[in-house]
Amino acid sequence: MLFLSENYLWRESQSIKQGRTREGLTVPELASKLGRTEHPVDCKIRALGLRNTDTSEIRRILIAKLREQNETSCFQRKMLSENKARVLSREKYRRRIEQNVCVRCGGPQLPHVQMCLLHWAVCIGYSCGHNDEAFGQQLLQKLKNQNYKCALSGLELVPGLNASIDHKIARSKGGPLDDLANLQWILTPLNRGRGDLSVEEFIAMCCAVARWQA
Repeated sequence: MLFLSENYLWRESQSIKQGRTREGLTVPELASKLGRTEHPVDCKIRALGLRNTDTSEIRRILIAKLREQNETSCFQRKMLSENKARVLSREKYRRRIEQNVCVRCGGPQLPHVQMCLLHWAVCIGYSCGHNDEAFGQQLLQKLKNQNYKCALSGLELVPGLNASIDHKIARSKGGPLDDLANLQWILTPLNRGRGDLSVEEFIAMCCAVARWQA
């Protein structure tokens, strides 16, 4: 009986200590939890040195810790989900490269790039501030209107090989970024050589080069 009594008292002390320090329970709450009156519970708290414990501070710390654990677990779940999506995306990308199809949609691939005609035009549209298929379709329609000919040289344009979009009035000189009237398809080497020169300045420079080399 003495052993049972001491074991019971020890378990009661542990319950009071846990309820006071971890759960931040007040004396009435502890008494209700243990099925005791408040006086013996208060005496036990005094004996354990927990009388002056600030329960509101304990609760605040406990809530903050639980929130931190929840935020950490949410962040970990998000990271795992993003990593899984990234791995699956890389695997899909690798399979499509092996299958010689468009890495974006799995459609027929252009001979010189790993994309279909539409998604190649979408990538070209990045330089015009767009990343959507609707603008890509407009660029392709402009290429068709030019009969796949360079606007400056008249040479044939091959999508994915030597065709690039050019701003007639350079953006550095105030030309609109995505106005179709300011866009034209030209050969990639010509686009690089022109830089921010106007069309007239570029043609004059090409003529000067031709006369010098003649």
